[in-house]
Amino acid sequence: LTWNNVHPRHVKIEIDKVGRKKKTGRDVPLSKKAVRIILKMKGFDAKSVFCLTPQTLDARFRTVRENQKLTIRDAKGEIDKAKTFTFHDSRHTAATWIGLKGKITTMQMCAMFGWTDPKMALKYFNPSAANIAELLD
Repeated sequence: LTWNNVHPRHVKIEIDKVGRKKKTGRDVPLSKKAVRIILKMKGFDAKSVFCLTPQTLDARFRTVRENQKLTIRDAKGEIDKAKTFTFHDSRHTAATWIGLKGKITTMQMCAMFGWTDPKMALKYFNPSAANIAELLD
């Protein structure tokens, strides 16, 4: 994320060298808390907001995952990829948390996450029965 892509209440996600399926960038809305966090990064780097390369981000994610005991290992000590929390799992978590707030529609959620098919909301929004029961009260 570069400072050129930061706007008052959203960030512009450009196509990176890997690209996206639809080959388009998008605007991502930010909460007031996210804006405060981003603004605290001012002055550290003239170009990059978080001063992270993809390699550094990956290494930090793995360290946090290990520290939070989200890395599951088999009897041989190898990482069990089917049971270990992945970076992509955080997208499911975010979609579920945001969806449970009940403040945005499915179509708004699609715009936020960059989904062109509303069926993606069903794939990523994974509330438990207990989560839904809380919304009924």
